[in-house]
Amino acid sequence: MTPYPLTWDLDSIFEGGSQSEQLKKYVENTENHISELETMVESFSAPRHTDQIEELSEIMPILQTIIKELSEFGAFVSCLSAQDVHDKKAGLWQSKQHELGARFDNTMTQFDQKLVQVDKDVWNSLISQHPFKELSFILDERRHLAMDKLDLRQESIINDLGVDGYHAWGQMYDTLVGKMSVEVEGETLSVGQASNRLSSSDRTIRKKVFDNLQKAWSDQEDLFSETLNHLSGFRLQTYKHRNWKRVLKEPLDYNRMSEDTLNAMWDTIVEFKNQYVPYLEKKAQLLGIDKLSFYDVEAPVAKTEQMMSYQEGAEFIIKQFRQFSPKMADFAEMAFEKGWIEAEDRPGKQPGGFCTSFPDSEQTRIFMTYSGTPSNVATLAHELGHAYHQHVMNELPVLNQGYAMNVAETASTFAEMIVADAAVKQAENEEEKLALLEDKVQRSVAFFMNIHARFLFETRF
Repeated sequence: MTPYPLTWDLDSIFEGGSQSEQLKKYVENTENHISELETMVESFSAPRHTDQIEELSEIMPILQTIIKELSEFGAFVSCLSAQDVHDKKAGLWQSKQHELGARFDNTMTQFDQKLVQVDKDVWNSLISQHPFKELSFILDERRHLAMDKLDLRQESIINDLGVDGYHAWGQMYDTLVGKMSVEVEGETLSVGQASNRLSSSDRTIRKKVFDNLQKAWSDQEDLFSETLNHLSGFRLQTYKHRNWKRVLKEPLDYNRMSEDTLNAMWDTIVEFKNQYVPYLEKKAQLLGIDKLSFYDVEAPVAKTEQMMSYQEGAEFIIKQFRQFSPKMADFAEMAFEKGWIEAEDRPGKQPGGFCTSFPDSEQTRIFMTYSGTPSNVATLAHELGHAYHQHVMNELPVLNQGYAMNVAETASTFAEMIVADAAVKQAENEEEKLALLEDKVQRSVAFFMNIHARFLFETRF
């Protein structure tokens, strides 16, 4: 079997990376489409009768084309930035992406506010007709959310200032993290590489990595705190002018969730999280220490580390997916073969992992740093779950492909559990089974404790 590539293929989307002439022409074409949409929306009048559908019918195709193109452009830029934090041209493209995004958002704000002007009965009749029926949920949602926004001029100012405000601060944060490095045993590692070492079986190495990571973050703490304050300040000022009283309003709207539902979920987690304390105590006992430190949480409990090469991990995932769904397995195999995954363990990459979609070319790309641990295999399966989720939606109108994080994480966690459960069942001995079970429980600790801690920090902040 030909080994699966460790680095992804971006040239099949736009050849030449951040210097791509093909990308340049694509973006110019997108700009032209945005200009065309701006003219159409400017002249668009809110329908007063149910048979006035011509203008709206002409707007919808180009609107969806632009969403595809901006998503394609944005996904490519995020891949460029993630694979090489020193790619300055990628940073310029990211600024261009935010600029075009703001223009499109301004046009959509104007469009949405004209939809609000449509009489309710006329509106309900309109969205029940072809060609709007299949988009009725999204259109109705946009109209409803627009009712909570400011007037066009004020919303446009927010969008425009966001390019060099909200988005720029986020971009600066990514740049700072990407350029951080950690010295470990004579090696210079990226934050992502160093974080993988926190699962080493050697406690001395784990502590050294942790201490060095702490120092690397502390060295930048003033910049990071300012960045965080300005990101939050921009959001709070926006909320103030929109007269939004609850800090969770926007994420709740985005996730199509009520605050009561969210509170019920967190209350359940608070009620049951103590069940993981005996596990943590037992882990400390197995590691031969009195109490876990932060750098012990991801330590392996088995005497020998269960490692898989990238090829072995890929083959294992494909095999387990196939027992659940041949189509899912075929998709994963294609993703590995075509180089849709950036997994190489090297410096100069951003930390973390993600899956991003290219709706125009109907492809996806996965980013991570693979070092061979069971956790890496699970992460890879997790991201492939996202990718397959997008794959099965490719035939839908692009407006109907927008789903929130709560739905996205259901698909990915399900894929992850297919692989995790299979690994436990196929363990060759008790020690291997213990290690795999422990890795699975660690993920529950992340959901019940780590994620909850982040939520508490954010809301209190």
